[in-house]
Amino acid sequence: MDLKELCFSLCEKAGTSGDERLAAQYAKELLNKYMPAKIDVSGSVVGTTNNGKIHILLDAHIDSIGLVVRGIDEKGFLLVDRVGGMDERILTGAEVTVHGKEELFGVI
Repeated sequence: MDLKELCFSLCEKAGTSGDERLAAQYAKELLNKYMPAKIDVSGSVVGTTNNGKIHILLDAHIDSIGLVVRGIDEKGFLLVDRVGGMDERILTGAEVTVHGKEELFGVI
């Protein structure tokens, strides 16, 4: 997998602020290919090597912009609120995935 594919695959995993478990688990699986990795108590993905000669830090947020459904109107449109901070102007035309019993794809 090249770097572009890696970045896209990481971004595709569900990981809204406050519930980054799936994204962290996927990042851990990828890192485990190169060194033993774990998810610590704060939810960070940490990899360690035994030789201790080289230290590498990859520092990034693992959460993604997200919304929470707070209702459905009489026409079937979802009513949503923000999760975390974001500029609402970026949402127009954005493709979204609603995670529930089944995944539902839509556009804002």
